[in-house]
Amino acid sequence: NNLTNSKIIFNLIIMNKLIIPFLFIACLFMASCLNDDEYKDRIEDIRIEVSAETGITYGWPDDMKEHPIECMLVKMPDDPDRWQPMLFGEIDGFTYERGHEYYLSVRRTTFANPPADGSRYTYSLIKVLSDKLIMEPEEPVDKEIT
Repeated sequence: NNLTNSKIIFNLIIMNKLIIPFLFIACLFMASCLNDDEYKDRIEDIRIEVSAETGITYGWPDDMKEHPIECMLVKMPDDPDRWQPMLFGEIDGFTYERGHEYYLSVRRTTFANPPADGSRYTYSLIKVLSDKLIMEPEEPVDKEIT
């Protein structure tokens, strides 16, 4: 009877030494199969201020800054003290008019894996919260080149 009890105890000790590491490895294996570590796009609703004045920006391949592009000037919530250039058509559903100051509610998508030749953000208009005519836009003056 003592021999049988000893065998049972011995078998339980061996089983515990084998089962616990096996369960640990199985848990690690299962956790590594989860997709929670994949990067995901982030979508957030933000409010931005758009200046009545326009600015100048340059395309990414224009290292020598030889081809200026007129653009809107915006203040983003992540940097509210600085006017940043933004191309006129960059906010889907929004049409900019010179001389107007806007306060907008927009949906910003931040791409987890942005395209190499594009922005990491896209913007879509939710609502124009404010539209104030600050100054009449200047009419371009055509001058004859001689």
